[in-house]
Amino acid sequence: AENIDSSVHHIHGECRHRNIIFGVNDDAKVHPDHVFLYKSTSNHDGGRGVKRALRDANRIFFFGHSLGESDHMYLSDLFLNLRAHERNVELHFYHYGEIGFHELHKQLHKLTSSNVSELKSKNIFHANDTSLTA
Repeated sequence: AENIDSSVHHIHGECRHRNIIFGVNDDAKVHPDHVFLYKSTSNHDGGRGVKRALRDANRIFFFGHSLGESDHMYLSDLFLNLRAHERNVELHFYHYGEIGFHELHKQLHKLTSSNVSELKSKNIFHANDTSLTA
């Protein structure tokens, strides 16, 4: 069996390793005194290799991830590729309630150039509402 730890990528670091990345992309307008807010100032290499790992994955879980604009640099190629090619990748999205479901789809529309239906037709799509398990 595959070791799960070897296939988990924490692109924003981990508390236990004290390497959390909390910040914004380089194109954000930040006061020069607050340069530490740029993700690029972190020494954590969480983003390196992410595109390759996502490209080769057959199951991807998005838990606690907004798919927000600041992460589109990691995700846009993935979703355009998944939309364009029949890969049958299992995509598991976890959201909270109806508002979370709509926010998820708002980002997916941006990431797929408004072709979420095509993404769903060429892959295995799961949207899991965590508010139902509380």
